[in-house]
Amino acid sequence: LLSPSGTPLLLQAVPVGEARTVSVQWPIVFSSEAERQEWIVAKPYDYVGHILGHEGPGSLQALLKRKGLVNNGVVGPSFDQPDFALFKISFDVSAEGLRRKEEIYGAIFSVL
Repeated sequence: LLSPSGTPLLLQAVPVGEARTVSVQWPIVFSSEAERQEWIVAKPYDYVGHILGHEGPGSLQALLKRKGLVNNGVVGPSFDQPDFALFKISFDVSAEGLRRKEEIYGAIFSVL
């Protein structure tokens, strides 16, 4: 979501349960069916998903887990329609991760 001035918005929801999640979504807009098909065939979300979702040594998730900020993560397309899709990275976070969510956001964007 963007503000009227065009800057990204940070939305925060107050959970009613014990779930703690930090997520970022990017819209991917298709100008034509041909462009959408190219996106499906090229699978850029697989590349970005691997970079952001990998759990091995030196990965974003390994770093955030070592700091005690996240428990696990899910990365990939979260919504797919004929004219747009959403790409999402979502982490289940610890209480400390929720307090330090800006650090998690910074780590995501530093990897990108």
